[in-house]
Amino acid sequence: MSDHRKHCAGLISLAVHELRTPTAVVSGYLRMVLRHFGENLSDQQRKLLEESEKSCGALARLLSDFADLSQLEEGAVPFKRQPVALWPMLNQVASAVQEGRDRGLALEVEAPKEDVVIEGDPNRLSDAVGSLATAVLRERQGGARVVAAGRVSVLGGSRSAVIAFGDYETASGLAGTFDTLQTNSFDEYRGGLGFRLPAAARIVEAHGGRLASPVSERGRLVIVMALPLTIARAETIA
Repeated sequence: MSDHRKHCAGLISLAVHELRTPTAVVSGYLRMVLRHFGENLSDQQRKLLEESEKSCGALARLLSDFADLSQLEEGAVPFKRQPVALWPMLNQVASAVQEGRDRGLALEVEAPKEDVVIEGDPNRLSDAVGSLATAVLRERQGGARVVAAGRVSVLGGSRSAVIAFGDYETASGLAGTFDTLQTNSFDEYRGGLGFRLPAAARIVEAHGGRLASPVSERGRLVIVMALPLTIARAETIA
């Protein structure tokens, strides 16, 4: 880890520490007012206080993500590595992700029947994949067909799983190809998701993987992820 990244991680850690306490205090006072004086409030006053408390909750979650990113930057996050069946994990994430449900969107999974396995932390990987899927779904309008298309490719003699998140036509065409990863960078500081995309990038990198954003226009975001494989079939998991 470079001195610059260590310095940035230290500043992030300090900022989180200094902001958490006042955020918790303000949130606590808002809850107290609503609980003890709610009967004396007008509908408009109650609504404003509830919105303020909701915003404090969002800020607290943002600070938590900020703290996670700081630890990932410092390399201080422990990874509980074990064999992870990739396609079932992808299906679980697709079923759980909530982004876009209010617009009639759902993430489809297009992957080979033969499963592949990677060595990694299942919880951290699920978080990262969920963040990537959320970023893509967030920018789609209702009626769009959004997929996570997975394939297996060989690069430098090693097998890797390449998954493309995006609209059906684009993602299906990019899945399993490494050219995209070699010629495109990853737009990890895209707005609207707090620090979830930078954290996802660090998790993927910690597993020896790579990310790219071959399409980055607003409303058309496509993300491609590659992860090295360690085991050929899920049946080999004891």
